[in-house]
Amino acid sequence: MEIEEKKALIKGIHKAWRIGDLNYKMHAGQLQIHEVLRSLPESRRIRMIECCRGYGKSVLNVLMACEDCAVKHPLNYPVRIIGPEKDQTTKIVSQIFDILINEAPAGWIERKGSVWIVGNNRIEVDGFNRGSIERLRGKRAKAIYLEEIRDVPSESLEYGLKSILLPMSLRSKSPITAATTSSRQILHSMNTYFRKVAQENEGYFNFSIYDCPLYSEDDIIQAIRDCGGEDTEDFKTEYLVQTIETQVRKAIPAFNESKHVTEFGFPETHFKRWLITDVGGLIDPTHSVVMFYDERVSKIRVIKEQIFSSQTPTSEIVAALRLLEEFAGIDDESEDKPSFMDAPGQFFVDLREEHIYQTRPVSKGSFGESVKSLNQGFFDNQIEIHTECKELIHQLKTGRLNKQHSDFERDPKIANFNAHHCDGVAALMYGWRMREMVKIKQRLNYHSDKQWINPRLLERMKAEESGLDLLKPRMRRF
Repeated sequence: MEIEEKKALIKGIHKAWRIGDLNYKMHAGQLQIHEVLRSLPESRRIRMIECCRGYGKSVLNVLMACEDCAVKHPLNYPVRIIGPEKDQTTKIVSQIFDILINEAPAGWIERKGSVWIVGNNRIEVDGFNRGSIERLRGKRAKAIYLEEIRDVPSESLEYGLKSILLPMSLRSKSPITAATTSSRQILHSMNTYFRKVAQENEGYFNFSIYDCPLYSEDDIIQAIRDCGGEDTEDFKTEYLVQTIETQVRKAIPAFNESKHVTEFGFPETHFKRWLITDVGGLIDPTHSVVMFYDERVSKIRVIKEQIFSSQTPTSEIVAALRLLEEFAGIDDESEDKPSFMDAPGQFFVDLREEHIYQTRPVSKGSFGESVKSLNQGFFDNQIEIHTECKELIHQLKTGRLNKQHSDFERDPKIANFNAHHCDGVAALMYGWRMREMVKIKQRLNYHSDKQWINPRLLERMKAEESGLDLLKPRMRRF
């Protein structure tokens, strides 16, 4: 290339930066997305780029942010790039700018920590982690670009969008553009909320590895080998951009038996514990689970379950629940006893008046939100199930949602416990939901010869010579 031609090329590149037209840096797939996004009206604020690994979606976000900085906002609003964590996002953006800075006019790009001064404006990098996203409350933006929102916890993404980012962009009509790979969680907010709005805005893009001009045929073959085949979950999610569980409507796709099922025992110190029962009634089984918080591993653990077939007499259920409570060390009759139940209102009256049994109703909340929260708990590896809870494990593996995602799908085989309505999953879902909403009563467990002894019985044993007889099951009059 002649010197004059090279000078003309550099001059043209510098002009592209100054006028905010960086098409020369985009491949054909990026250009297609860029053209549509730039043509959308301001009123369509939510846009989404869901592409395979290596497509260049993060680079496209940064390039568009740089284009936005060519013209200063009248009120000095910055352009914002927000990822799962601020430090992680800063590193991603920094790598891209290390390449771009050599092509921009001298002094056009200047870094100050997590802020890049670009032309006549600035790009500020933040994260969805609570400490970072809260600092954006009340601030403004010329445009907002979201990075890999699939890695943002579902509840954090929905909170950040609805409570902070959407209000931030409401009056200024700032577009919110997300660049991400597919989420492995069916009920993640990016699927249930963000993607739907982006599709309605005609600003949704989905490109697989076969659509990306950067990948050669050999690259595609190697990617298939790396993932173990075209039919693997990894290849379908990372390269084919598929939400693979959507068709089967799996209720708890984040549950992984190899990760979330193990053996454990109660701690030997104070700890929170509670009993949750989902009453089935005339058709479905009744399912109870004993849960506790284990500070040793910072997880909620399910240590025991008990299932009652449909139409089991209430007296039998009450007798079994008392034994479960004694096993867990919560067998008292106070009003704040950590024993909870999902049942009709009249059932609670019968329990209290006819069977002299004290329990409290669960706080159910929204079904969809509760299922998402339970999935998030498994996704974040905050829940473990004991190996002996075989029916609960079975339901977590096989449970499905109905077509409307408004309830669990009923198993048609009612004759045995495997024919379920996800009663155990429902009990676990309520127990997980109430872990912080309800103040769980803490009591000390006394440990002797690997057996849990009720504290009140122990005190009586100390005062009576025939104390061992008190360990027998207590009889109650009903």
